[in-house]
Amino acid sequence: MTYKYRHSIIGGTFDHLHIGHKKLIDTAFNQSEKVTIGLATEKLYQQKFLAALIDPYETREFELRKYLLEKNYLSRAEIIPLKDIFGPSLQTKEINAILVTQTTLPNAKLINEERSKKGLTPLEIIIVPYVLDESGEIMTSESIRIGEIDRDGNVYANIFKNKEKLILPHNLREQLRKPVGSVITDVRKIKDSITEHSLLITVGDIVTKSLRDINCIPDIEIIDFKTRRSLIDEKLISQYKKMNNNTYPNEPGTIHKEVVDVFKKAVKNCVIQHKKRTIIIEGEEDLLTLPAILLAPLRSFVCYGQFDLNAVIMVEVTEEKKEFIFDLLKKFE
Repeated sequence: MTYKYRHSIIGGTFDHLHIGHKKLIDTAFNQSEKVTIGLATEKLYQQKFLAALIDPYETREFELRKYLLEKNYLSRAEIIPLKDIFGPSLQTKEINAILVTQTTLPNAKLINEERSKKGLTPLEIIIVPYVLDESGEIMTSESIRIGEIDRDGNVYANIFKNKEKLILPHNLREQLRKPVGSVITDVRKIKDSITEHSLLITVGDIVTKSLRDINCIPDIEIIDFKTRRSLIDEKLISQYKKMNNNTYPNEPGTIHKEVVDVFKKAVKNCVIQHKKRTIIIEGEEDLLTLPAILLAPLRSFVCYGQFDLNAVIMVEVTEEKKEFIFDLLKKFE
């Protein structure tokens, strides 16, 4: 096969390798005999949004190699650690093209300026069009890290888009009684699990109060002033109402779109502005554990009570957990 370019370069963080990354990689290998992939090290990405949630170098390299192997690109590829935007581009005459997106185009222009200073031929710049997610937004790893989309561009919140509320089918009730996370009998273990980069989200009055009692204040708490359908302590209710006068309806066995929208906004405010939020429900908050897991940033912790076990269930938010909840919610009415 004849290729347009002898040797091309691409670079990036390639965190949570998604369809946008794959288009860039595919374009490079379809046009180039050899492709050097610069994989960003921590020094290069430490200012990125939610940088603490970026996967380690070894994980990102493994996922890159796995994709290259699947596409039969590996024999024509070289992956190198990228410590600055230049990588190998200023050390060799062999490279003759660089592939970028509109976002990274300024870096390519800067590389060519430096090559000219060194007497090297400027690289041909190929701009690869953006890939858009389901909502028409540019695919980014940041959106995956904050918990809004999956790697194929599916937007989790769109499952609530066309209905005012989702209704739990009777045939799913038994399945939802099973814990979807770790069973915790001592809430101090939850406190020990939280890092400065984890959001702690609680659903339920008792688990929220239990954590507050040990000075572990949730970032987002969803409560309805009831436990086992009985009102909790009136003094505590009064304290919460002073903090937050708004209440949001959510009948038993349902998930209301309005509450989901409030939660989404709370997540963004918490991540970007570090603002904690109490969401008070008029009705029942039990099923709100599901959108909390689905829409929370990766590596968050969602905790809810499990009365029959006399315990708290702690869910670490992962892509796999989100996929499980997403599939479950598709079965709601």
